[in-house]
Amino acid sequence: MPTGQHVRVGEVYVPLTEQKIGEIENLYEHQVRTIESDSNVVVLDAPTGSGKTLAALARVMTRRTPAVFIYPTNSLVRDQVRQISKLLSKLGYSPNIIDDEWAPSSVERASDKEPVDIIHATGETLEKLAGEGAKGSVLERILAATDRQDRMRIVLTNPDTLYLVNSGMYHRHGLISDQLFKFKAIVVDEFHLYSGPTLARLLFMLNEMRGVSKPQVELAFLSATHGDTLSLLESTYSELHLIRAEPCTDAGPGLKKIRYSTHGAVMSQSLVLTDDESAMQVAHDIIRFYDSAYEWGANRPNVKVLAIFSSVTFALSLANVVKEILNARGNDSEAVVKQIHGLIPHSARPDIEKLSEAILIGTSAIEVGVDFDVPFLVMEAHDLASFLQRFGRGGRHAPCEFLLHVPPAMALRLGESEEFSFPDFVTEAEAAFHEFPSYAGFLCSRQAKTILLAMALAGSKTYDMYRKKEGLDFKAAIEYFKGLIEANRNVSMDGIRLIDSIGPLDDTQIEIDLERFPVEVMAKHSFARGTMNNILVKYPGRLVGSTEMQVFAELDVFDVFRLSGVLDSAGNHWSDLPKPFRRRYDEESSIFVAHDFAKHPWPKALIAQGASARNGASVFLRKQTTIRVRSPGLTEVMNNILEKRNLVFFWRGMSKATDYRIPRIYAEEENGALVIGDWALVAQYLHQKQKEEDRQS
Repeated sequence: MPTGQHVRVGEVYVPLTEQKIGEIENLYEHQVRTIESDSNVVVLDAPTGSGKTLAALARVMTRRTPAVFIYPTNSLVRDQVRQISKLLSKLGYSPNIIDDEWAPSSVERASDKEPVDIIHATGETLEKLAGEGAKGSVLERILAATDRQDRMRIVLTNPDTLYLVNSGMYHRHGLISDQLFKFKAIVVDEFHLYSGPTLARLLFMLNEMRGVSKPQVELAFLSATHGDTLSLLESTYSELHLIRAEPCTDAGPGLKKIRYSTHGAVMSQSLVLTDDESAMQVAHDIIRFYDSAYEWGANRPNVKVLAIFSSVTFALSLANVVKEILNARGNDSEAVVKQIHGLIPHSARPDIEKLSEAILIGTSAIEVGVDFDVPFLVMEAHDLASFLQRFGRGGRHAPCEFLLHVPPAMALRLGESEEFSFPDFVTEAEAAFHEFPSYAGFLCSRQAKTILLAMALAGSKTYDMYRKKEGLDFKAAIEYFKGLIEANRNVSMDGIRLIDSIGPLDDTQIEIDLERFPVEVMAKHSFARGTMNNILVKYPGRLVGSTEMQVFAELDVFDVFRLSGVLDSAGNHWSDLPKPFRRRYDEESSIFVAHDFAKHPWPKALIAQGASARNGASVFLRKQTTIRVRSPGLTEVMNNILEKRNLVFFWRGMSKATDYRIPRIYAEEENGALVIGDWALVAQYLHQKQKEEDRQS
């Protein structure tokens, strides 16, 4: 048994009403307020498990507004397709799911109940439907076939799919956009997970989809917690209606339990778990939980023990240790131990609904995955959002026992008592964790103009089918940019408006700005793909427990950094490369062929003298900046990415205490680090903001 402080967290109740909808009786008070709100911008702030999805769904169905539901991950989209289908049935409708199996005849009425089309539109499902054809073509056909006045339709997707449509990367993107403009409601779930450049791209795109004058498209933002994004939303949307659920700690008339009592041990952990000794200790904790009984009656959970950690390599090594222990005592470890993290491609990840009493080990990829509950939870967390997301995986439908690895400040606070109400527990977490901001103010900065320019340039691409060559229509990009600015003219925060920060809007200046290097690389690699630091990787399936001999994936360079291997040409592996990658790469592209996991020292940056002398200015070329890693192959990988498709900002004084979400490489001979990717724009904004504050003080 762990020697940490033992803690019990109490139950949670929320107020009910006498109202019902369909077969669902006694709606929660905050659900009714959401459904009945007259505002066309609603923010619902409610605890995990309190029916936010039902509130949003019932709102659009009551108002008869075809809707686009946006989720941050493909796994959450898949789960919500099933959940929304079940909810629609309870609301009295006949759900018609259109996912990786579809024919035009499927839109015909299948029962006496009113049909509702649920369109599962992510890159994965469209790829399966398209076969040898284009994803855009099949999406356009689905949207056209379901465009009927006698029935409702709901699209479930992720931001990347919408980015690809908006940036002209999908075939028939114009026709798809015409169809999407017919959807009169947009629901954004897990809104608190967006920050920095991802938050900017999402909100700018939503405002464009919403329209300029007297917007006809309603917005609903759903979240279990809101930080500085709430200030951004309140400043940007004058009509915003904030709805908060009011949790209660004691049972009583008119209340319903949404969280069960949970208990367990709290371990003080200063740094991210990485070492082998910790892996062995945590493995034995997991096995102890796996062997324990649980108070769930006849129900058997899909996942008996859930373990979520911050390091990919720690999750992998931990999974291997757990397997070794199970194998040594005669268990079938491959059937029991499953993994979900960045090194497991989506095609090799387990289907949670098909598991039974499994051990699931992973990283943040699980946080916003499928909606499931567990009797035993082992986790570490280093920021408030991750802590609340991970802790929320237990106690939703039945009691849960936990083992929490948290920073000393949190462990110290929880050590002051053995019993907490859930609201007090959350309050202690908010006080103990340094709540990392979403950098919402960045959206009103002149650096955000680069993202808008990249959106405009990406959306103006032309394609010569005969020459198979892409081009750019700068005249179209200029008009698109001005339209984006008009759609986002109300974006503001703390009295600062985006429209006042972006500078001149004459055509000559806009064209000069469009031709800048940062705009070009973002248009090519960031707006359309959502990331700038990915590289194609091939590695043995055995490394991640996959039955496939070789696994291909796009990995962030910092995950690649944890592997040993060599850089090669994609053409040498072309026949084995899955079709989605053959579409996104060519035979001249680089591929990192991994052999095994490796513990490399962290890469360092050598910056040429004078390259960043002016205000910590951005540096781009290899002659100005060189990334050095002990592995020659990885050194080449890192420098190729930096030179060909990256933004870089040198942030003097950046240290390990700076927000860990911001990708960085520390300088060898200077106090600071290179911020890479589109986060470089946020770093530049923060650097400038700090200078202005210093000057004023």
